[in-house]
Amino acid sequence: MVDGASADLLTELLDAYEFELKSRAEQVWESLLPGLSRDEIQDGLGEAGLAAPEELVVWWSWHNGHRYGAPTGLRHPQMSLAFALDLRQSDDLGMEPHQWDPSFVRVAGEGSKSSIAVSCANRVPPPMVRAVAAEFGGTQGAAGHRQVLSLCTPVTWWLLALTKGWSTFDPTNFWDINDEEFPYEWTLTAMTQ
Repeated sequence: MVDGASADLLTELLDAYEFELKSRAEQVWESLLPGLSRDEIQDGLGEAGLAAPEELVVWWSWHNGHRYGAPTGLRHPQMSLAFALDLRQSDDLGMEPHQWDPSFVRVAGEGSKSSIAVSCANRVPPPMVRAVAAEFGGTQGAAGHRQVLSLCTPVTWWLLALTKGWSTFDPTNFWDINDEEFPYEWTLTAMTQ
């Protein structure tokens, strides 16, 4: 977890990440859609039976995903709230080992095959964040090394990767990501960008 993780810190990190995207990957930045209002986020999650952790309000207030069909080349592009909730409707919700824990909602990634999900369970902030994919399990039980606390954690890693040159953007080939530069512990989470 990032020291001082909170919704306020996430706001600052996302603003810095947006600045870096705008200056380094303008076409990716231009594909971001405007954010939603607090009420839209809370109502959308509420209709799905989920409470909205403050970090998710910040997440979807910042932007609401990317324009449909816009290639980003990102490993974990932000999902729109509507897309995340549509995916959730197709999940087998429940508490059995093979089911999707109903307290989780996806927030970023390639859809159901590989994504980052956040727990909306009623607990003290910051929320639990997990990388989920068929090959390394889903949302049930202990996720071990594929789990962090707070969206601040992966966003900090994405921001550092840009500023340190571990992730560079080429408009013709999109991203060149040097995984060997990332700290090993970060790569284990499957949340690096």
